[in-house]
Amino acid sequence: MSTPQGFPPNELGGFRDERVRMPTPTARVATRLALELTTAIDQISPEDLPALLAALAAYLAQASAKLLAQPQAIPALPDSAENLSVAEASRRLGVSVDWLYRNHKRLPFTRRIGRRLLFSARGLDRWNSHRR
Repeated sequence: MSTPQGFPPNELGGFRDERVRMPTPTARVATRLALELTTAIDQISPEDLPALLAALAAYLAQASAKLLAQPQAIPALPDSAENLSVAEASRRLGVSVDWLYRNHKRLPFTRRIGRRLLFSARGLDRWNSHRR
C-alpha cells in the first residue's frame, strides 16, 4: 500500500496525519479494543456469532448503566431567558404599566400566554440596548 506523503498508515490500515494525536489513554484503550474486536470477528465461526453478540450487548448495557449513573448537570437557563411580568418589564423600560398594555403589539419581545401578557427578558434587553 503506498502512502501519501506525510500520512503514514495507522494501525487500522488507513492513513492518519502525523499532527493528529490521540489525546487520552481512554482513546488508546478504545482503539486497542476495536482492533482486538475486529480480529475476533474475523476469526470467529458463524455458529459462535450469537454468543459474541450477546456478550457485546451485555458490555454495552454495563457501559450504558455506568454512563447513566453519573449525575447529569442540567444547564441552567441564563436569567435573561426568563419571561417578565408587565410590572417588571415596565420597571426595566422606565415606562408605565398602562403604556405597555397600550403598546405591547408594537414591541417585538411581547409574549402572550393565554390571557397573560409577558415579556422576554432577553428580547427586552436587546431592544432596549438598540433604542439608546
